[in-house]
Amino acid sequence: MKIELRKVSYSPALSEETSNFHADVWIDGKKEGYARNHGTGGATNVQPNTLRARLDTYGKTLPEVDIGTPTGGPPRMIVQDAEWIVDNLLTNWIVRRDLKRSLKNRALYTLTHPLIADEQVGH
Repeated sequence: MKIELRKVSYSPALSEETSNFHADVWIDGKKEGYARNHGTGGATNVQPNTLRARLDTYGKTLPEVDIGTPTGGPPRMIVQDAEWIVDNLLTNWIVRRDLKRSLKNRALYTLTHPLIADEQVGH
């Protein structure tokens, strides 16, 4: 199943506790609904409810996600649901957008060997 966000409208200025956005949700090349979040800490709303149910069912087939360890706590596994799937798609969209913007007028270098990089900068 190929799930995409299209026509994303994202506002970092209006994002307080969560991301403020509105986006169309497409599955396998067909618009199935939309998702939005007002950015004030509430859940991401996925509409219509048939789309939410479809994404929830699909999320149960995906591996559980550990949300505890990355934040320094003990492992805490959750089942992916519609909100989690859409929020991850939005995060990836934001990262790609920011990377494209950065690459328009800058060169980007990656370090492949950290010890060599440290020696080159005099550490």
